Amino acid sequence: MKNECIVIKDLLPSYIAGILSSETEKSINEHIEHCEKCKKMLEEMEVSKQNTANNAEEKIELDYLKKYNKKMKILKAFILSIVLLVILFSSGFIVKYNYIANIMEKVSNNIQEIEKQNNYMVTVTEHRIDYERKNNFSYITKHYYKDNKYKTENHSLANVDLENNDTYDYGEIDSNNRISIIEDTKTAYKESRNYAYMKKEYLLRDIKNVITIFDTDFGIFQNLYMTFGYQIRTDRYNGKECFVLKATDNQYYVEYWIEKDSLMLVRTIQDIYNRIYTENTYEVTKDTVKDEDLVIPNLDGYKVEETNANVNDELLKIYNNVF
Repeated sequence: MKNECIVIKDLLPSYIAGILSSETEKSINEHIEHCEKCKKMLEEMEVSKQNTANNAEEKIELDYLKKYNKKMKILKAFILSIVLLVILFSSGFIVKYNYIANIMEKVSNNIQEIEKQNNYMVTVTEHRIDYERKNNFSYITKHYYKDNKYKTENHSLANVDLENNDTYDYGEIDSNNRISIIEDTKTAYKESRNYAYMKKEYLLRDIKNVITIFDTDFGIFQNLYMTFGYQIRTDRYNGKECFVLKATDNQYYVEYWIEKDSLMLVRTIQDIYNRIYTENTYEVTKDTVKDEDLVIPNLDGYKVEETNANVNDELLKIYNNVF
């Protein structure tokens, strides 16, 4: 079951995005039905990924024409005014859609260009406040990539009481082996399994999952409807100008911060009122990873264990079909 949970965890972002085959979704549903751990993980991810747009409604009152409606000039002027309003509204609607779509398309293109690079680092920092449980935590993940090798760091920051606060994974892209180090317990695992631990596209997955809703073509009318629900403004973050897309209703609001110069996602905020507040920051730097960053440290003084996490043929087939 533990091995199955590892695969299910990798598949959940694609499951939420609705891009899996019906056969794969069925397998995941069957697993979640009998696994409380994965079911809870899915519920938390669904809460993090709520980004439904809110459509503004507008009512136009027509003045009742008193007494006599004899003068055609008045009627024509009235009709012409309505036509002009419709044209202006439609034009503004389309301009807004094209403006937002153009920004997010460039963000998506920039992410694809970074994936082609041979040296980059991705840092994701999450801060979450759980109003219902009255606790909060901060978590940081760093991905280093150079010459087909990678290192992933995970660190729990303030207000977190976990056993494994600092972990490090070392390996090569598409490899079925890796070294996993838990610094707090001075334990190192030489891990192997029958599918890849890391693919290159995973390194930017946190950012790509955020913009999936903008990067998916739902059809022109659905795209227009979703985009119209977002307000757009400019603001500053870390001393730099940003585009800020915001969607809100009476239960939550969500914001996407796009740095103007680099056209990269740098921040997201999601506040589900009186339940959970989540703020993530993203940083991508190119040509900053050094060879020594990827060197596995001397394991003298660590407890070293070998593990095997192979999954059955059915789960392996699902994994290969998706990735």
